[in-house]
Amino acid sequence: MEKQTDLQKPNIQDIGPNQPELELEKEVQQRLHEIEKKKKRFVLISRIIVAIVGILILLLIIAAASRNPGVPEIIEKEEPETPVSLEPDPHESWNIYDNSELKVLFKYPLDAAVETDTSFSSKVVYSSKEEEEAGYSFKITSLELYGRNLEGIAKIKRESYYYDCPRGAEVTNAVSIYVSDAVGKSFEVRGCNGDLKVTYVPRFNKFFEIVQTYQGSVGYKQQYKSTTEEILQTLVLYPEEKPPEEPFITFESQQYYFSFVYPKELKQNCCDIPAPPTSSNSIGTFGIKKDTGEFGGFRIFARNNESSNNKMTFEEFVQYQKNILISDYKVANGTIPVVVEEIMKLGSRDAVRFKGLSWKENDLVYSSVPGEKHFIIISISNSLGQDFERILDGIFESFKFE
Repeated sequence: MEKQTDLQKPNIQDIGPNQPELELEKEVQQRLHEIEKKKKRFVLISRIIVAIVGILILLLIIAAASRNPGVPEIIEKEEPETPVSLEPDPHESWNIYDNSELKVLFKYPLDAAVETDTSFSSKVVYSSKEEEEAGYSFKITSLELYGRNLEGIAKIKRESYYYDCPRGAEVTNAVSIYVSDAVGKSFEVRGCNGDLKVTYVPRFNKFFEIVQTYQGSVGYKQQYKSTTEEILQTLVLYPEEKPPEEPFITFESQQYYFSFVYPKELKQNCCDIPAPPTSSNSIGTFGIKKDTGEFGGFRIFARNNESSNNKMTFEEFVQYQKNILISDYKVANGTIPVVVEEIMKLGSRDAVRFKGLSWKENDLVYSSVPGEKHFIIISISNSLGQDFERILDGIFESFKFE
């Protein structure tokens, strides 16, 4: 009897993956494809962002460079030189004044005029057409002054305005200013019949005095003052040929307790100067002798009055000398001299000068040291005239006694 079982032959379609696995694989492939697409999109977007950021950074750098000129751009290229432009001279059309004797040059307006033109002074004047007694002036004068410095001269001039100007006038302090290439002293005076400015400048062993005056109503006066200042700015002092030497020498007598200052141009023992009528100690001779033989000089003597048996006062000694001079003149010339007696100063000491009283044609100056221990006698011979007299005035003023 045959036995039957439940086993059957398998179906060929049942061999291989089943249906759920296929669907899973398909889903995985689809997701991988989507991931790949997203990756490409991300890379593209990233590159775009990087490019945009790079462009923004470049724009920021350019903008910063344009705002900050402190970071120069290096350009290796030769630039042409920029021509220097010279400012025009505002006084080019003004008149030029040049005085070779006074040794000054300056410019002044066309409507002004030179009123004074000498070897020692020049003055420019303008009179207003709009107002009466209004206008300005600019005056420069060369002065030979002995025994004074720049500050002392300015002080004396300021004090003179205090005395001469009406009450209420104002005199400013003296200040230092440059004139041409020299340093001077300057001050202003207001309310003294108009306003003015005074300046002193040393040059050539002399002093230049510059006086600017200006008057008129308020507006015009300021304009006139400004014009004189412009003239001053154009002023040129001639250069000194060499540095100025000390122009004076000091002579000191320790034995007779006095000293004085004399110009360097005077030489000792230059000339033959007559002695006074009575014996005295000769101290020194000083003077100038020209090639023509003319000369100007003086000789100093001292007469001891301390150990003398016949001590005299200064007045007695002067009278004694005067009587002898008159007697000698009558003997030598047979006539009575015309007595010219001049009261003067030798430094701070009183002195007397006799002119034309000596038959030797020399003048005699008498003075004394403090206490009248000694009498000082100065014999003068002068064929040079006023030029040498001015030198003597400076020497006599410089005397100092201990």
